[in-house]
Amino acid sequence: MISFEEAYTRYIIKAEKNATNDNIVSSRQHFAKIFNESQNKYIDFLIKKAPEEERRHLHPILIKDKDLGKSKKTKTQYIFQLPNDYFDIVTSYVYISTECCSNIKLYGFPIDPFNENEILQDEFNKPSVLYRETPYLLSNNSLKIFYENFTIDKCVLNYYRKPTEISQEDSTNPESPLKKQFLDFEEKIVDKIISFAVGEFDMNNENTRYQIQKTRSVEV
Repeated sequence: MISFEEAYTRYIIKAEKNATNDNIVSSRQHFAKIFNESQNKYIDFLIKKAPEEERRHLHPILIKDKDLGKSKKTKTQYIFQLPNDYFDIVTSYVYISTECCSNIKLYGFPIDPFNENEILQDEFNKPSVLYRETPYLLSNNSLKIFYENFTIDKCVLNYYRKPTEISQEDSTNPESPLKKQFLDFEEKIVDKIISFAVGEFDMNNENTRYQIQKTRSVEV
């Protein structure tokens, strides 16, 4: 596993070639910010755009079979609070009861909130015990499960949690040591995130680098 400090060293080496190359260095405070942002962007990319086999790299932050506990109930929905460490959904399912049966498992499928009324009136998309599925919405840090003629007894969520973020011992000091902790992902993925972060760093410092290179060329 890669420690916070090791990730910082790798970042500096990639950004500056030899950590002192052109003296445009990034403070630990700035590194923590840009790495955390880049990590979230990379995870979002793997979830939404990468081939399915690439998502296996997200296994360290995969939480399975999380019982969402108590809910609030409206005329059409059961509303469950998402976990505090929630990042993105994988799947959800509920256990329901009807007048005649109990412990029936229904799988959730997402719907567009703009099409909510239309979908709920559609025989093929509204909540169905027969087809063992029911629509859901994600909004306001909640998972909203629709129901019709049944009671939801339990809601279970498979999801990706927020990744471990790099932080400092003293967040008010730009050069405060990084906490002695480790990142979630294997070395290969951390290096990709660092490369992405370096790209962000280079774009932010493009003009500065250009001026330094221009000065050096004049001096030579």
